[in-house]
Amino acid sequence: MEAHPYVPSLTTVRRITRGFKMKRQILLASAWVVAGAIFWAALVLLDFAWNWLTWSPDWNRFVMAGFVSILAGLLAMWFLGRTAGGRALQVVSLIVCLVLLGAVPFFFPAEPVARLRTEASPLWYRSGISFLMLLPTVFWLCGPLRIWNRRRTAKST
Repeated sequence: MEAHPYVPSLTTVRRITRGFKMKRQILLASAWVVAGAIFWAALVLLDFAWNWLTWSPDWNRFVMAGFVSILAGLLAMWFLGRTAGGRALQVVSLIVCLVLLGAVPFFFPAEPVARLRTEASPLWYRSGISFLMLLPTVFWLCGPLRIWNRRRTAKST
């Protein structure tokens, strides 16, 4: 029995599906890198606006743009952390999270009081920035834990 010329064979369907999965992985990995870069740039923008030479928390459009970008980056990483992906995607997303987590020791310590700086930034600011930089790692951990929990409940039923 010969296949109809317009109906693709099973090997063709598998080849197309494999190509789609690879493109999806590349797009998701790129999205993790872009979300991490937006998040990092927003944190640096906020730090420059409020804490560059001296502690001066002024509310202006740059600070508002920084807060919106921080929320956008966190929201993107939350949704990306919920996507199931292959090992390559998990490695790329883990690298993004570890880079952000590795910057915490640079943001958390109090700045030394020098010529232009009369006081260090307050503890609530440094703790908040550190907590924000910890959140992508928590989001990243939610994905594998959710998959593990789904597999565990599927085995028990």
